[in-house]
Amino acid sequence: MGKNTDFNPNVLLEIFVYFGTLHFFAYHYNVADSRLAQHVEKGNEDGLFVSCVASAANLWALIMDAGTGFSSQVYELSSVFLHKDWIIEQWEKNYYISSIAGANNGSSLVVMAKGTPYTQQSYKVSNSFPFKWINKKWKEGFHVTSMTTAGSRWEVVMSRNSGYSEQVVELDFLYPSEGIHRRWESGYRITSMAATADQTAFILSIPKRKVTDETQEILRTSAFPSTHVKGQKICTLHQYAMVGQFAEETCMVFQPLSLSL
Repeated sequence: MGKNTDFNPNVLLEIFVYFGTLHFFAYHYNVADSRLAQHVEKGNEDGLFVSCVASAANLWALIMDAGTGFSSQVYELSSVFLHKDWIIEQWEKNYYISSIAGANNGSSLVVMAKGTPYTQQSYKVSNSFPFKWINKKWKEGFHVTSMTTAGSRWEVVMSRNSGYSEQVVELDFLYPSEGIHRRWESGYRITSMAATADQTAFILSIPKRKVTDETQEILRTSAFPSTHVKGQKICTLHQYAMVGQFAEETCMVFQPLSLSL
């Protein structure tokens, strides 16, 4: 179900999770601030919306997908983590946060969309992992739907009507391989991830709607695994990519297809 290898807490960890049916997608990585807009605009022209964003070495990675279900999308690249006034302004226009990424220099990329299933959102920025706040929001009917870090700071987005029935956190100073495998055996799947240089957090969830093929495969490489991605039948449904801020290693979670296409 996953590859269990020794974990180096001083390297970059990127995790991409794929579910559901096959859709046309495009990906870009090592994108500088000045080139982000052209990639997004070209994808939009091709009928794609951003389904996930990531950051490493103050550069950006993004996946654009034709199967998001979004009807409209906006994003902001900001030098602050996060731009509260802009987010509130978009909430008032019925946009919801669909993906976030933070960079080591403190900047952030926030993507918001119409056409998500969400009915209400809340987010928290904290200097430590906000587990007590997450637990409080769980009791209020929210689930974690996005998560990122910028340097040592955490940012967690929680949404109502997320599509999840159950959710847990695996928080560790190392890659929590045993915990993840134990959760997999109980029917949970990775749906969010973020990390600082000395701590990593995985969110694992059980969807309300059963997915046909729920197996997840973990791939870890020393660079963005573009060759491996090209060779995969990539599927997406709701939660697309999770990224943590380490330094040199990329880790991707694939959903192998077993259905006829």
